[in-house]
Amino acid sequence: DNFMFDCMPAVWKNMPIDNRKVVMEIVNKLRSKVDDGVPLWEVEGVRLLMKYVPLKEMTKIWACVLVANENPEVVDVKPEVCRRNKRTIVMDDEDSNGSDDEEVVLESEKM
Repeated sequence: DNFMFDCMPAVWKNMPIDNRKVVMEIVNKLRSKVDDGVPLWEVEGVRLLMKYVPLKEMTKIWACVLVANENPEVVDVKPEVCRRNKRTIVMDDEDSNGSDDEEVVLESEKM
């Protein structure tokens, strides 16, 4: 079961496994420098991360690495897995009868 992987943002899910490992190494190295008084988001570290992650996704990646440190199974899931398991959620504000029911539809392709 890949529950934690399913919870990760698309930027993580679509990243090749090798890149996830490199990104984790960079972020964990940046995190370790905080104790030394070096700014967390130093320019060199951000430049390294930008080879793998768009700047607008940096905060998401930071959170992904924190999750991956606690749940290493999210690192080794192949990106194709998330593309094979389609999930569609349909939110229905009001039915024809006026009730506030929520309809959830899950679609899964056979693997």
